[in-house]
Amino acid sequence: MEYVFFNHAAADRFRAELEAHGLQHEIDALDEDGQCCIRVAEEGLSDDLAERLDTLYDRLLGEADFLGGTDALEKDLAGFEVALSDGTRVTVPIPTELMQKLTAALSLEEIQSLLGAVARAVETRDTRPLCHFD
Repeated sequence: MEYVFFNHAAADRFRAELEAHGLQHEIDALDEDGQCCIRVAEEGLSDDLAERLDTLYDRLLGEADFLGGTDALEKDLAGFEVALSDGTRVTVPIPTELMQKLTAALSLEEIQSLLGAVARAVETRDTRPLCHFD
């Protein structure tokens, strides 16, 4: 699982939760402004704990110090990682205003599922009309 953060404070709070549960993770610093990506190993990650992490991430996503309030970051972007059929992982950048709307209506798992379905349809160039889908 991968989580993108745009400041150190939010990433540190998330990392503290991972460490409290003894979860293996990697942190990739993307730039000096505090943007980073935290990859969580799925070994030892129960469904319940994964849901709790998603809930925490949703909460951090909605906080002003994470997305950028009047004094926060100037970045106006968030993103999700999508796995392609060949195993390549790509990040889909999403404007934060849209991300806020998405996370208000859908869980992170549902958003990942949606983006995965779009990626599969694009990769396979599935041009069937909707009435031909199961």
